[in-house]
Amino acid sequence: MIDRDKIPEQTYNELIDLLGYDKAEEFLNREQYNFRAIQMKILSESMKRRFGKRFWIYFWIIALVIAIIYEILRANYLI
Repeated sequence: MIDRDKIPEQTYNELIDLLGYDKAEEFLNREQYNFRAIQMKILSESMKRRFGKRFWIYFWIIALVIAIIYEILRANYLI
């Protein structure tokens, strides 16, 4: 059973603004109005709009560089 009252109207409107009405309704039906999944979709779509689709590539490259620097410092007993 789908509970359409799980998500606030503001969240619903934001999802429609990001995806369009048809894709938003399709997504809501597929996820069965799961609030956490809806919030993650809104966050990811907002990030794509703000930083472009390559944002996640840059994010993981930076995370990898930080991890390598941390391991080097840890191996030299500086941390």
